[in-house]
Amino acid sequence: MKSTIAAALAAIALSATPATAQEADMNEATPYDISVHDDALAIEPTQMLNLGSAHFSGWREFVNREELDMALAPVLDRLEAWGPDTITVEAISGADCDQLERYGTFYAGAADTYCVTISEAAAHGDMSREDANIAAMETFLSGGPGDDPAARRNYVAQLMAAGEIYSALLQWRYLDPAERIAGEEVSQGMIDSLERFDARLKESVSIGVALAQRLGHERVWQVDDHSADMLYLRNADGFGERMREIWSSGSTEGREMYAGLMAKVQQDRDLTAFLIAMNDPEAQRLTIEGDFAKGLADTDERGIGQDYANWWQVRNMRMVANIVAAASLNRSQKTLNIVGASHKAYYDYYLDTMHHVELVDVGDILSQ
Repeated sequence: MKSTIAAALAAIALSATPATAQEADMNEATPYDISVHDDALAIEPTQMLNLGSAHFSGWREFVNREELDMALAPVLDRLEAWGPDTITVEAISGADCDQLERYGTFYAGAADTYCVTISEAAAHGDMSREDANIAAMETFLSGGPGDDPAARRNYVAQLMAAGEIYSALLQWRYLDPAERIAGEEVSQGMIDSLERFDARLKESVSIGVALAQRLGHERVWQVDDHSADMLYLRNADGFGERMREIWSSGSTEGREMYAGLMAKVQQDRDLTAFLIAMNDPEAQRLTIEGDFAKGLADTDERGIGQDYANWWQVRNMRMVANIVAAASLNRSQKTLNIVGASHKAYYDYYLDTMHHVELVDVGDILSQ
């Protein structure tokens, strides 16, 4: 159910003396509660399930890809039963990577860290990233490549040159193994890149792409955003050192909670229980208190902790905007958003303000 700002403010006003209420009115603006218009929505809202996950790339020491996929099978079964028609993952879209590369200094070199290399795909198909994105979107809006293997390989090439690697991998998986061949549409180097990417320990692959394949989706939507990284620029030299100081201060309950969950999942391989626990409101509270809330409380005159907290908010707002855009473009009835668990509470909070969104509880879906 949507949070109602107006109702909360009314309750405060009723309990206040006239003088107190008048003083509050003078010193604090009262926002207009746009949620009162949710009832005017002429269609069913999009159900959104925000699945906060660990980043499996850090699990190499105790699990391999085959073991990970086996442990995730019950999770995929439950998510498949829920039946999302749109899946988003924590990766930057090709179009946004284009901006990060064009203005690289502004974004502290984020493109080098977070964007996939497209040079071979662009050269093989003689496509710029811009042209490839346009071509791939046109193919998507026209209903996909159809059943012709050559058309699907060409779509894979478009998606790779566009920087949409998860969608490219999804389309590649749809091909019969005998049709996964180098030639006019894709080069052997492109195939090697796809196979290396497919072998990674990555929640966006083992949950996102795998579930999209089960459900027959045309795309996996990349919604991450690092344009907010420009907020690091004012204090670039001292940022890392100060943030380590901030993180090491105060309560360690969040780290202890996560360490306990990690120790348990390493032993029992119960990823269903692990993900339910990671998405629990109490786990989310401890995560925020051990991280972003410490940034908010930073009194250092350089404002590094404040920059960090603002960066996190701006990043998540832009990610949520990308989610809403993908859901709208896809006319989504049910959207699954797979993201690092520290984003979960911010996803829930910001998406809960949207007219077209109804949040779904992770525990309700994964416990079935």
